[in-house]
Amino acid sequence: KKVVASVTEEGFTGRYRIGQNEAFDWFTVAPTSGTLTSGSSQDFTVTLQPERMKERELYRGAFLIRLTDGTSRPVMIYASTDYQQAVKPERKGVWTQYLEAEKPIDGSAFEVIQDASASGGAAINLSNDQGKEPARYRFEVPQSGTYYILVRTRATEPTDDHDSIRIGVDGGELASCQLRVGPKWRWCLAAQNSAMTLSCLQVFTFDAGEHVLELAPREEVLIDLVALTSDPAPFE
Repeated sequence: KKVVASVTEEGFTGRYRIGQNEAFDWFTVAPTSGTLTSGSSQDFTVTLQPERMKERELYRGAFLIRLTDGTSRPVMIYASTDYQQAVKPERKGVWTQYLEAEKPIDGSAFEVIQDASASGGAAINLSNDQGKEPARYRFEVPQSGTYYILVRTRATEPTDDHDSIRIGVDGGELASCQLRVGPKWRWCLAAQNSAMTLSCLQVFTFDAGEHVLELAPREEVLIDLVALTSDPAPFE
């Protein structure tokens, strides 16, 4: 892709260089330096490095067209890949327990759907039907500490209207949980974030031993798996 920088200010001539964080090694920019002059423009070519883009579906980065006096113009870069997230991510040193959504403690009160791309070929439609008790799941953590809850979700149509559920732990109040959903299965952090703020990054504190998680509908969302983990990084 090309980016064009134009100089509209009169009587300007100045050297520039491209500034790029080392974390953004998945693209290059050319040329990397030169001179900008009034009444002229400069084409910059952004080239992706696919061999360095194998860890996630969406890459986001930036580079700076920086002048010698320290001022700069930032350029944002977004790139999509064909990356497919693992159904059950694993990483050495990270404790994770997976729960099949269609297998709650008391059997599923919600519709079980068949889907070849879901774990075990099935998931539940967590829909807002009146009179249904929450789906309850039993899990056990190895030691007291902080943990994260994630759900593998997929939206029903229309996808922009169905993106939240309610969750509770150990008999606590069910609270709204905003999700990031789309047309295909993806893992998403879950937390009691009724204030709709950065509390969606909230961790859960559990004592060692057995606990119970409850899932209830707020809007219609498909749920494949629930994960309890000591570190959400493998799910990114």
